[in-house]
Amino acid sequence: MPVTDFDPATLGLETHYNGAQRDTIRRLMLEDWKASDLKLPTYMKIVARTIIPCGIPEDWLTKLSHQTMAKMLKGTSTPRQDFWMALHLYLIQKYGDIGISDRGSGDIDVLGRALSRFGKTKAGDSLSHAYLTNDGLAIQFENIGAHQRVYAIERQQSAEAFSEPSYCVMEGTCIVKGSRVVGMLRGVAGETLIPLNATQEDLKPLEDEDLLQRLERMAERYG
Repeated sequence: MPVTDFDPATLGLETHYNGAQRDTIRRLMLEDWKASDLKLPTYMKIVARTIIPCGIPEDWLTKLSHQTMAKMLKGTSTPRQDFWMALHLYLIQKYGDIGISDRGSGDIDVLGRALSRFGKTKAGDSLSHAYLTNDGLAIQFENIGAHQRVYAIERQQSAEAFSEPSYCVMEGTCIVKGSRVVGMLRGVAGETLIPLNATQEDLKPLEDEDLLQRLERMAERYG
């Protein structure tokens, strides 16, 4: 993923970490390192490999040294914010939401993070662009770390002559596991729940210009 595509906010990261947030990250990283039974230099290479698929800036990787990590764990040094952001991203990718941020706290993202933890998905498992399902549902995906935000529209045409079509608009979340896309959609105008369970082969590129424009406007409004 190009560095220009990297957006910390969409991954649930903070621009600044206060003392309490740093303490939580320090404690969880120490526990994770001890559980790995690896030497610190080797462990830090694992941390870097875990977050590379998220498209993090190259200078973040160069700062993920075991020397800096050792000082941070001992509390003898306070690294720069991008170091904390990298560690936070690693914890999110491995464990999901660790409860230190209010970002993405809506129901849809809570469900998405729960699905990604349950399905053990990672940031590289994702879809892009807009598709049409076998059931005639127009869907657009937005990558949010290890899960996807989903915007969907179903166009319904009455059998009556000269009638205008109506549109059922939905939003939700899903994960991509192998060839399968699994998630849940919810009507934005009500409480209708629709399961999303398809294979990637079921998804055809969406070419309907009207539906494409409606999905784009929907993503801008609800994203």
